[in-house]
Amino acid sequence: MIELIDVAVAGHMERHLLLQKAIERGRRGPEPENVADPKICRLGKWLYGSEIDEATRRSEAFTVVNRLHNNFHDCAGRIMDLARDFKPEQATALLHGEYKTHSDKLVRALLLWKQELLMAERKKRVA
Repeated sequence: MIELIDVAVAGHMERHLLLQKAIERGRRGPEPENVADPKICRLGKWLYGSEIDEATRRSEAFTVVNRLHNNFHDCAGRIMDLARDFKPEQATALLHGEYKTHSDKLVRALLLWKQELLMAERKKRVA
C-alpha cells in the first residue's frame, strides 16, 4: 500500500502539467468527464478497487484521502471544461488557485497516511 501512495503522489503532481498543456492547446486534450472521474487515475483505481480491505476503508485516513481525491478531480474537470471553452485565463486562475489548494491538501493527506502506515508496520515488527 505504501508504494502505491508514492506512485499516487507522483501521478497527481504530473496532472498539473497535463492540465497546463490542455489549457494551452484548448480543445485538444483529455475529455473533461474523464479528468473529473476519480475512478480512472491510478490512485482512483486503487481507492475504488478490491485491494483495500474494509477496515482500511472505514479509517479516517481513507475517508479524508477519498474526499480530497474527489474534490481534486472535480476541480480538474472544471479546468478542462474551461480549456475546451477557450477560456484560458479562467482555467489558469483555477489551476493556480483552487486546484493547487486541492492538490496540496491531497498530497499532504497521502503523505500523512503513508506515515501512519509505516508506523503501523514498525509496531507489527516490534511486537
